[in-house]
Amino acid sequence: MHRLAVDSRFRHYGIGTTLVDYAIALIQDKIAANVGCRFVVTDAKIEAVSFYEKQGFILLDSEGNQHAEQRLMFLDLVSLQ
Repeated sequence: MHRLAVDSRFRHYGIGTTLVDYAIALIQDKIAANVGCRFVVTDAKIEAVSFYEKQGFILLDSEGNQHAEQRLMFLDLVSLQ
């Protein structure tokens, strides 16, 4: 997932959550089984890490990632089943 954003005027209406949920549903339904996809990955801006954590993404626990400008996060699709 890359460059997902909601205009600041429309934040806190659940639009971002709906977009992430829709993208994950598409991945599960149309992509994962056909290509062997298990993880959804995003490079989250520091201020978006908590948003993605609420969506179930996990911050990659490495020293380099802890100090990166954009943090690598992943969602295990198996955990959603």
